[in-house]
Amino acid sequence: MGMNCAIFHCRKSSSFRKFFIYFGLVLASVMPVSLRGHLAVIDSIYTGRAEQLAIAPNPHKLYAAYLDSGVIYVIDTQNDTVIDSLQFIHRIGFLATDPAQNWLFVTVRRGNSGTAYDLYKIDCITDAILDHSYQIDFNGGQFCMDSSGYLYIHYIHYYFGNALLKVSETDLTLLDTVFAGYAVSAVAADRTIPNIYASLTHVNAIQVLDTEIGGPVKALAVWRDPVSMCGCGLPILYVVHHESDTISVVDMQSLQTKRLITLKGNADHIACNSGLNRAYAAMHDVKKIAVIDGYTYEVNEYINLNGEPSWIAVDETTNRLYVSCPDDGKIYVLEDTP
Repeated sequence: MGMNCAIFHCRKSSSFRKFFIYFGLVLASVMPVSLRGHLAVIDSIYTGRAEQLAIAPNPHKLYAAYLDSGVIYVIDTQNDTVIDSLQFIHRIGFLATDPAQNWLFVTVRRGNSGTAYDLYKIDCITDAILDHSYQIDFNGGQFCMDSSGYLYIHYIHYYFGNALLKVSETDLTLLDTVFAGYAVSAVAADRTIPNIYASLTHVNAIQVLDTEIGGPVKALAVWRDPVSMCGCGLPILYVVHHESDTISVVDMQSLQTKRLITLKGNADHIACNSGLNRAYAAMHDVKKIAVIDGYTYEVNEYINLNGEPSWIAVDETTNRLYVSCPDDGKIYVLEDTP
């Protein structure tokens, strides 16, 4: 009898264990992907005071710009080492890549001072300069690119205020000038419709620009100065506010604010991984990265860093993040798990 009872008791425990394992698997299968992930630091790369970053996934390269020195470090993301550098004579303004074409675009100041910047086009495979535009005066601010092969570069016009210059990626020719309002601090593109979004710092608004008609069509008021934006392709736009611990989540179709996210520090820059449906906010004052869930618009976790994060680049092919911390001279490599 005792043996039978012991055997029966063992089977009961096994049945319950199988039930809970099965229940856990079912729950995990229906849970949104972004709720199950975890971001972790896996490496660091010493580059000195590199600030802005741009990723080129196909040749496995990361470009890290030390703006004042005119140097762009070329990093092999397969082994996280610096393999080359691109040297310009004067200050770098901004850089971004077109992963589909494997092109890197860089604005470089024309002289030691002033607001005139030239535009360079670089082959990400060979790191050779393919083209160089002398004909347009850029102010070196942010720019973005759409899915049709056009760059939109921030430009200060003496009569019309801030504008975006529409430039062909192929031959760097100026095609159009789109009025963008005043005090533009950041620009972002919507790759599903012909819209460009310009954040207007002093009037606390996001200007929606229709690139087909060449001007603004709508504006969305936000509660504080917008300084950084990224689109996550749902279509959702995340907007970082200047010297604030908040991020606005904006529906780009209805232009309605869906949520105001509160962080544990002030965000400076934001980037997205549309495949995992997550956003990552850099907070230099608390040395943290906030991971935002794209389904619930809640902060999933905070990742501590040794330095003050300045810029984030995301490689969606590997789910890795590259975070520049100029104060300690490193770029931190983080990996997000689905």
